[in-house]
Amino acid sequence: MCFRKVITPEQWNVRNIFRNRMVSPITFSLGALTVQWYGIIIGIGALLGLLIAIHDLFMELFLIGLHYALVGARIYFVVFQWYDYKNNPLEIIKIWHGGIAIYGVLIGALLACWFYSRHKG
Repeated sequence: MCFRKVITPEQWNVRNIFRNRMVSPITFSLGALTVQWYGIIIGIGALLGLLIAIHDLFMELFLIGLHYALVGARIYFVVFQWYDYKNNPLEIIKIWHGGIAIYGVLIGALLACWFYSRHKG
C-alpha cells in the first residue's frame, strides 16, 4: 500500500504528504529490482514524447538520443560519486545497482541532438 497512515483533511497537502513520508517513494519491488515513482514518471514522459514524435526525424532523433541520455546519466552520476567507484571501476558499468542522474540525461540528449544535427546538416 502506498499510504502508511490515515490522512486527515488538514493533512491533504502535497508538502505534508511528502514531508511526513506518507507516500512511499518505492512503487514496487521485484526481487533486487526496486522501481520508484520518479522513474515511472520520467518513463511515462519519455513514452509520451515518443508518441508525439510521429515524424521520422523526431523518431530517429529520439532513438539516438535515448542511448546518449542513458550513458550521459550514468557518467554524470559516476563523476559526482567518484569516491565510491575509484577503487572498484567495474561497478561503473553495473547500472542495475542504481545510480543515474536526470541532469546527465539532459546533457546526453542535448549532445545527441548536436551530433545528429551536425551529421544530417
